[in-house]
Amino acid sequence: MNRVVITGLGIYSCIGKNLSEVRDSLYHGKSGIVLDQARKEMGYRSGLTGLVEKPVLKGVLDRR
Repeated sequence: MNRVVITGLGIYSCIGKNLSEVRDSLYHGKSGIVLDQARKEMGYRSGLTGLVEKPVLKGVLDRR
């Protein structure tokens, strides 16, 4: 059996990178859904996606 340790709670989504950004996006009706032409070119039927930027984790995570 593997053990899991939860060290904190957070959020990183297409409408915000933290709780306050996500809350503001929800209050202001921001959906976060965009049209990504690359998806259409890859053969997906829809180019709509919730695009999430790749996070910069240098200095945030240690090697443990």
